[in-house]
Amino acid sequence: MFNNQLFIIFIIYYIIFIIHVCQHIYFYELFFHIHQPKLVSFFLNHSYTTITLIEVIGYSLKRIPKSHNGIELIGFRKFKELFQHARTAAKNPEDYYHISAPKQGYDALSFNPNNLQKIETEKNIDLVTFHEKKMIQSSRADKIPNFFKDYSVSKSVCKGNHGVRPGPVDQLEVGFYSTDNYNNFVKKVDLSVYKKPSIILEDYSNNYEKIVLHHKHDGFGHGTIINNSAFEELKWFYNFLEKNEEMCLYVNQLLKDNPNFPL
Repeated sequence: MFNNQLFIIFIIYYIIFIIHVCQHIYFYELFFHIHQPKLVSFFLNHSYTTITLIEVIGYSLKRIPKSHNGIELIGFRKFKELFQHARTAAKNPEDYYHISAPKQGYDALSFNPNNLQKIETEKNIDLVTFHEKKMIQSSRADKIPNFFKDYSVSKSVCKGNHGVRPGPVDQLEVGFYSTDNYNNFVKKVDLSVYKKPSIILEDYSNNYEKIVLHHKHDGFGHGTIINNSAFEELKWFYNFLEKNEEMCLYVNQLLKDNPNFPL
């Protein structure tokens, strides 16, 4: 009789547990993906050494120096652009790469640190490269002419200095969440006709194990998971920013004093 009661209690608790798991299935799925032993992953022929965007953002907040305007990108809405900046900076690690404040008319500028004095004294805009970053979800090619029109001109007279840009953007990067959209876009657009800004297409689908787009606004939603290689790229970028802390403070002041720097 006692054994039957224990069995019934066990069944009831088991049913409650199953209901609980079903209600929070995503949490358990995520836990499995992050902590699954690598040996099991090997036999399944898939790597689950992944990290959630929440964890990446937490890491980022501790590592990026507060003086860097890149702090504005640490959040679900704009985090996608941080991958773009990291990839661009890694292509030219000897240059200084500066993420602009939100009110600038471009996303970042870069230059050879040895040229900074010449840039300041001669106001030589040709020694500075201006960058703009876009991420799009579709493969609609009609976006490119609009982007080009917006960023191929300077903007020196703007209300409240919002959107000030001393010259045309030099490099406009358009990133894609999926390989299919990237491939379709490449087929539709002749990039050779765009000179300044030059347009760069990048496939960022290999950064993510799982993408959850926000249901209300542009950007990621909870549940987005990136892979280890993308995280390593960001770690390199955080170290790069930290190493250039003094330069960042100086350029921040230059831009604060003159949003049209270097003019």
